Amino acid sequence: MIYKVPPKYEYKYNNPYLDDIHNLHRNLGISCLVINRYKLWDRVEKSYQVSHFDKLDLTKIKEKSIIVYHNSIFKGSPEKVTELIDYCIENDKDLFIPVRFNSDLDLFVDNYVNIRVDDIKIIVRELKLKSLLV
Repeated sequence: MIYKVPPKYEYKYNNPYLDDIHNLHRNLGISCLVINRYKLWDRVEKSYQVSHFDKLDLTKIKEKSIIVYHNSIFKGSPEKVTELIDYCIENDKDLFIPVRFNSDLDLFVDNYVNIRVDDIKIIVRELKLKSLLV
């Protein structure tokens, strides 16, 4: 499933929603990869720092969920998000991505079935259910 989360602070700052989602994955024992552009806090177990999406090798991703922490990896080519979404759909992976309403990125993401997350409780419920099914 594709989850659009509020961007809060898109670039060099922490995003409380994404921090909570990452911690929830860790607490429930669900594998997750954080894709980031800028240095992150120390508690991230598995992250891949990349300056642009083109430098990411999707075939090496083994985790069940992907959290795009900095959507600036799509800067200048927001259409690249479709490659990541297609990969997640084909490989049954959850994708959490910060998307500003009516942005270029939002227009591409909206071509797919997705859930706009305005309340973290939605994610908590979804991930708890998934952890029970594993």
